[in-house]
Amino acid sequence: MLKIFELYVTRNPADEAALGALAEAAGAFAQSCPHVAGFTLQSANPVPARKDIVQLAVPAEVDAFAEFWVADEAAWHAALGTEAGKAWRAVRTATIACANTLLVQEHALIPVPDPRPGCRNNAFLTRNPALSEEGFMNEWVGEHGAMCHAIPYLRGFVPCKVLTRLPELDVTPMECADIEGIAQAYFDSPEEELQMIGTPEAKEWFAHGAITFGLIKAFGARELSVAIPATLPAGECG
Repeated sequence: MLKIFELYVTRNPADEAALGALAEAAGAFAQSCPHVAGFTLQSANPVPARKDIVQLAVPAEVDAFAEFWVADEAAWHAALGTEAGKAWRAVRTATIACANTLLVQEHALIPVPDPRPGCRNNAFLTRNPALSEEGFMNEWVGEHGAMCHAIPYLRGFVPCKVLTRLPELDVTPMECADIEGIAQAYFDSPEEELQMIGTPEAKEWFAHGAITFGLIKAFGARELSVAIPATLPAGECG
């Protein structure tokens, strides 16, 4: 199973009702299309830059994220062409000023528990240019990933390799640097995330990340609406 990950700049960041309508539309889309196995809609806030890694050029104005689980890229395009997909796209177009849509492969090293933790972090990154793509994945999912199990307060850790950027059909494409990966970390609260940062285990983890990653831009995120897939159903989108 793959995942569509979308970064959004909304037309009116202060309009919470519009973001709520977007979350409702995403849920209706996911529930109406068997090829869409689940979704999340998240509000976003930039977090302070790490001093050990240069910032990736992702717009600070990004204020929402969406995720949709699908079997493959063809299933996603089929879903968008259905009546439910067109209804979703209409609400998305009315709410979103620009977007960056990525097709990603998840590597759930610490699966996200149920009930889901209340705090998450989406870190968009590139590989250290000294590493090959294969070497980078070996370091990130292998060495760096193995270290995550010792990190206090970390409730979920899901590295996502970006497979491709998809074209935008109805909104302006976001001006954004190429993203090679998304590191998704989950905590029970923002306070516990801050406590994690100061631990010796986290400091060692970050030091390893500084030689694994090239550039990073991180956002805190709060899930506004979510339905997580178990398995991808068969059948046609409705």
